Amino acid sequence: FAWCLQNLGEKAMWSMLWISEQRGIGKNWLTRILTKIYGLHNCRPNLKYRDVTGRFTDWIIGCQFAVINEIFISKTHGKKLEMSEQIKDLITEPLVHIEQKFRRSFDYENTCNFLLISNYLDCMHIDNNERRYWIKNIQCQQMGSDWWKEKWKWVESGEGPKAVFHHLKTLTIKNPDLHKDRAPVTEDFKVMEKVSEHPI
Repeated sequence: FAWCLQNLGEKAMWSMLWISEQRGIGKNWLTRILTKIYGLHNCRPNLKYRDVTGRFTDWIIGCQFAVINEIFISKTHGKKLEMSEQIKDLITEPLVHIEQKFRRSFDYENTCNFLLISNYLDCMHIDNNERRYWIKNIQCQQMGSDWWKEKWKWVESGEGPKAVFHHLKTLTIKNPDLHKDRAPVTEDFKVMEKVSEHPI
């Protein structure tokens, strides 16, 4: 998050993929903070997979950061493989082809960085050559409304996003070149790679 905010207009060569089988752990809360930090014109906080890979892709114009929520592609191995390929260009390619209704299509400089979120461990096809995803399987318990009440108040007051913005802007990034290389391989990456294997 810090690298993306400190390098607006630059593109990381990989994105985060967060998986949480437990629901209600604060994904909307996080995307609300991101929207406050970037501004609604520069952030797409709640895209669906079909929005991103559909025919009309002008949502990306002006977008600096996008959250693709509730990713689950397919149970069928071949379909999952095909659909996983569709999103890769958006994550790494410097240019995207834009189509708008009733207008001429054109190429556009891709400066958008991504966070992908899913509730399913087998949400995408991942193999050992995949370099585009830093994968984290978040395991925590769901908190009650009393716990969240103060957290939402902190965000909506504006104090929360200001504090997070300051932290991310002043954070020292030890290895800035890391974001131009392949994503670091996590243990959760290895687990998801195993889950992605062909059933035979």
